Amino acid sequence: MATLNTSKWGYISLTGQSTHTAARDGGTGTSVSANPTSDYTQAINYNAVIGGRGNSYNIYRAFYYFDTSGITSTVTSCSLVIRGITNNTADVIVIESTAFGTDGSSNLVAADYSRIDFNTAYSSEYTTWDAGGVNTIPLNSTALSNMQTNDYLILAVIEYDFDYSDVDPSPLTVTYRNGIAYTTTGYLDYEVVSGPANIATLSGVAPVNISKFDSIDFASISSINGVS
Repeated sequence: MATLNTSKWGYISLTGQSTHTAARDGGTGTSVSANPTSDYTQAINYNAVIGGRGNSYNIYRAFYYFDTSGITSTVTSCSLVIRGITNNTADVIVIESTAFGTDGSSNLVAADYSRIDFNTAYSSEYTTWDAGGVNTIPLNSTALSNMQTNDYLILAVIEYDFDYSDVDPSPLTVTYRNGIAYTTTGYLDYEVVSGPANIATLSGVAPVNISKFDSIDFASISSINGVS
């Protein structure tokens, strides 16, 4: 396995909204923290306070930018690894984002709050957030393909049950939040196919399952029958 540290990161909040729709689909956040180095107890958060003097909806979303320009081989598996802190009541999902200037050319800004694609999930629902340990979230084939073919991978980590699923909890008051230990760098833990990248199978066997070919380590072979 190989690892790749995040180059840029942070979280954005949109708070004090009177409706679920205003909070979830709002264009610009009310606050942003770019490249924080201090732990934050609600970097991923969905909070709805219903009743009293009025409703208040508050959402926090976490973002990560990875420079994947050095990855050219087929990626066979990858996980986003984040250390948690304090809170762990939110289920989360990783989705595609166009934050950070779409290509990493800028740090996180408040307008990046809405630069996410709810229709492009990069993971399944992750339900076991560890508030005091490492969270390893497996990424799906869409994310793997993008990190191989593009020079960057931009991720948004958001609350699943209400934010991602677009569910208004009213008339219930709810709070689901997870903390992130930003004193520890988030990273990707990934594996690539070694050896000739353009060989899909060899005698019916996928390259990832081949250790040697003609007694030579497969990872050391640059091409087979002219195929690299």
